[in-house]
Amino acid sequence: MKKSLLLLFCSFICLSPLLAQQLSPNDISAKYNAFSPVKVKSKIYETDSAYLWWINFRIADPRMTPEDFDFSYIPMKDSSDIEDYWEMRMIDFDSVLSFRNDLWAKIIIEKPTDYSVLRLMVDEHTGNSRDIREISLDDSLAVEKIISLDKPISVANLFQPIVSSADIQFFATEKKPLMNEYVASGEEIIVKSSLDTLYYYYYPDDFTPADPPMALRQTQVSKELSALPAKMHLANTSFVPVEKGMYFFQTDTLATEGVSVRVGDAAFPGLTDWSDMIGPLIYMSTRPEYNKLSNAPNPKQALDEYWLTVAKSQELAKQIINDFFGNVLLANQYFTHFKEGWKTDMGMVYIIMGPPDEVFYEADKEIWNYLESGSNPKISFTFVRINNIFTPNYFVLERKKEYEQFWYRKITLWRSGRQDF
Repeated sequence: MKKSLLLLFCSFICLSPLLAQQLSPNDISAKYNAFSPVKVKSKIYETDSAYLWWINFRIADPRMTPEDFDFSYIPMKDSSDIEDYWEMRMIDFDSVLSFRNDLWAKIIIEKPTDYSVLRLMVDEHTGNSRDIREISLDDSLAVEKIISLDKPISVANLFQPIVSSADIQFFATEKKPLMNEYVASGEEIIVKSSLDTLYYYYYPDDFTPADPPMALRQTQVSKELSALPAKMHLANTSFVPVEKGMYFFQTDTLATEGVSVRVGDAAFPGLTDWSDMIGPLIYMSTRPEYNKLSNAPNPKQALDEYWLTVAKSQELAKQIINDFFGNVLLANQYFTHFKEGWKTDMGMVYIIMGPPDEVFYEADKEIWNYLESGSNPKISFTFVRINNIFTPNYFVLERKKEYEQFWYRKITLWRSGRQDF
């Protein structure tokens, strides 16, 4: 019998801080689980007359098909109103956009609306029966995302995807929205808007990597970013960024908001350039080691020497490289916004610690728990959402001196090939 899968999403249209605090804590660690059988991405755009809710389900398990699941949503007036479950609606997928196990749907919520919560559920069939239930702490495959439809509420704009607030939308094709905040160099996107002309800035800045979790005094960085002069772009036409960096689109050069997209090289979110592969090693290297790598005239030769020195054998070096850069790839997929995912606080913790055992949301916070395992005690990392003009998904780690001993122990395990996740 297959295990029941419940993916739970809540979209708050009239969210209040009180309502947010009343949400029951649910473990949503599967959002960072690379082996979840169903990958879910969604994005909401707001227009004058409606909310447009785009949803993409990708069934990752090749043994499964869409017939193995039920996809539904419930418009609710209150997150705890059980009576609203009678309004469950099955999701109709777009037959043109959907292909095999890649399913697309667009749900339109007309304005005005009495609903405060949209609850999305994906249920894996158990035998011949349907099992749709509330998320529970022991459901390791449960996922929850909170989406704000009320931008002025600070407690709201918590988690990706977020409502577009600048009348600018990035689309991957004419009919499919771009679900990530990044593209690869040379990848075409369509910049849509109700306006005729948009403006964009290009920021070539190379952002610094995250400081260690015990670093109470963090690296000083400039509060000003260097951007090239603004350029015009005709709305609703294609845009093909080539140079790596950040592109920031606005409806007006004097506007206080906009939408950004990060551009990596052609292999992004993977790393294939030898020089690029040096960067993430700052998290598991000594300062002399990293400086030697960074200044090496031949990056490939320097990396070969580094790994053989660390691992002592080619076989162990290959194992560590595969595990380490596998985590770097996932960090880029999960956490890239205006800066590469591996450089973010969440990306740093994910690379060294691996996927968290538990993840909980609180108002403007995401808490990761790594449970006790062998000689490792339970440890928690708290990330706080910080307002940022470039992205609504900028989270900063609450650093603590107490992390020091545990963090160095994890690095030692990495360098010896005994990482345990």
